[in-house]
Parts: sequence; structure tokens; C-alpha cells
Amino acid sequence: MTTYFGIDVGTNSVKGIAVDEKGHVIDSSIRQITMETPRPGWAQQNPEVWWNAVSVVLKALASRNGTCPSAISVSGQMHSLVALDEKGDVVYPAILWCDQRTERQCLRITEQFGGEKRIIEKFGNPVLTGFTLPKMLWLADNEPSIFRRIRTWMLPKDYIVMKLTGVIATDFSDASGTSMLDVNGKFDRRIEEIAGISFSANPALIASGEIAGRITHPSLSELRDVPVVIGGADNAASAYGCGVEQPGDAMVSIGTSGTVVALTKQGVPDAQGGVHLFRHVTGNDFYHMAVILSATNSLNWFKERFGESLSFEALENLVEKTPAGSNGVVFLPYLNGERTPHRDPNARGTLFGFSTFHS
Repeated sequence: MTTYFGIDVGTNSVKGIAVDEKGHVIDSSIRQITMETPRPGWAQQNPEVWWNAVSVVLKALASRNGTCPSAISVSGQMHSLVALDEKGDVVYPAILWCDQRTERQCLRITEQFGGEKRIIEKFGNPVLTGFTLPKMLWLADNEPSIFRRIRTWMLPKDYIVMKLTGVIATDFSDASGTSMLDVNGKFDRRIEEIAGISFSANPALIASGEIAGRITHPSLSELRDVPVVIGGADNAASAYGCGVEQPGDAMVSIGTSGTVVALTKQGVPDAQGGVHLFRHVTGNDFYHMAVILSATNSLNWFKERFGESLSFEALENLVEKTPAGSNGVVFLPYLNGERTPHRDPNARGTLFGFSTFHS
């Protein structure tokens, strides 16, 4: 039987599936990972944690299915910066999509490029704290010795593709969320110069669904020479998997973040910058997206701080006994700032509405 493996490099887990030639899921594997928050508003991960989890998931799928897949495709979290030196070693923990430390750098980039209106017209979005480009400038400002070692940058899924194949590349859907790829699908020299990035540091651009290379990593000898397909940004890939292929198609996704994705054939941005515009994984299509930064991440946060001894099932049982509306208690889930509709990296989570009635 012909099989294909799919890998998703998430924020709280690495997930893998095995599907047959008709797309039916025949097996799955998951490995939980953690996010580091060393300071308020910061969020980062060691890329080696992703790689170790991917290795475990791939080995589990390969051993349980007793066959070598015809190909492996990789998708992953958007925006997060992976910076490598000339040896291909990670120089700093990956600064994640929900990290908010770059507010000052966003303002500087926007001002030097000519203002937010010009930025949005050129790239489809404002320069936001979660995007990739300002993270580079933050390293230049705050970790100059580390910044000087950087020879290439990439996104999380691209790091896994590189580890598997040795090829340094990204796809258009992920690149469109960096503040470096313009709406015509080209990296912009001027904005990268503002951030002090050498144009030679850019990964090669490959269309989603193309083969990037073949597995060469010695720790995966059982999968040697299997083709590795460059997938796409997680929101774009999951939207396509849900059938978002034509204008009018839309998807709501609840993961670590929560998103609403709607396909468009026109690369026309929201002039106010309130709704994102990114490239889809299909040809020259685009999609609009709205995002709340802490969706299931809010549940993970609550469980780790207040319900560590409880399983998710036990938490769900408690929720079932609680009336809708929680008798007036309201939670604003801005644990890592917010993007839509409140574009504010300094927004913070709030619980209010308590009285002596509440348990």
C-alpha cells in the first residue's frame, strides 16, 4: 500500500499522520513540547526540541506501518524566527509568533520604510511584533554578537526540512508572513537592509507541494532517500486540507492560537491593517486571516498554573457543571498581547466579574 507521512511543527506539540493514496488517515502520532516564557511578553523554543519530537514521531509512524512512505510533507507554525550560523547551528532560541518583544523595532522599520500605508501596500500587512523581520532587528539591537553570526534564517518547518535533507528553503505561504516578501512574491531588499539582513541570508523560495530534497540524516536510516515535500504555513495548509480552495470558502481553526481564514484571488490588503493578507498554498491565491493569539493556549496556561494535577478530561467535567456565562465571570485571553481585532502587543489577560457568590 502506498503511504505518505505528514508532519506539523506546532507550538505545543509535533503531530504526524500517515495517509493512503486516497488521503485516508491510517495512523497518527503526537509528541508534546513546551514553550518557554522567560520574561513577560516573551515566547521562545529551542528548535532542537522540534527536531527531537519529529524524529520520535517519524520513527513511530515508520515502525508501526512497516513500510517506507512514498513522501513526507512538513508544515508548521508561522512567523517564528530560526537563525543559523555558517555551520547550520542555531544561534538563539527560536523567537515565536506570539512573542511581543519587538514593538520598538516594528515602529522603527515602519518609519524608515515610509510609514504604515506604504508597508501595507507593499507587503499586505503592517509590520507586527509576531512577524519574522522585527525579530532579526531585535537581535541586532540586543544581541549584536549573536546577530553577527547569523548566515541564514528560516521558519520552523524549514528547519525540519533542512535537518531531514540539508536543503535550506521556504515556501511562499510561510514567507508571506515574515514582512520580507512583497505581495508580488519577491523578497524586498530595502526592508531587509533596514533590519541589517544580508540578501544572501534568505532561504530559497519553493512552491508548496514541491520536493525540497531527500532524507539524508543518519539518525533516520530507515527513511533514507524518502522525498521531503515543502508544505506550507500551518494556517494555509490546514485551510487547504479543509477544502478552502475558492473565494467564499472559509475556515475557523482553534489551536494554540485561533484563526479565521477566507480565500481570495485578489492580493489586495486591508488598508487599515486589521485583517492579514497572506499567500495560500495553491498557486497565486491569497487568504485573509484574523487571529487571536491565545486560544487553546489559554487552557494550557490555566492547567499548568492552577490544575496541574487534573487531566483535561477532569477539567472538561468541571466545565460541564458550570452554567453558560459562568455567572458573570469574564476572561480576556490576552496572555501574549493581541492581533485581531485589538492590535496591541501590550494587551494582557484579565479575569473579572467575581463576587462572593462564585466558587
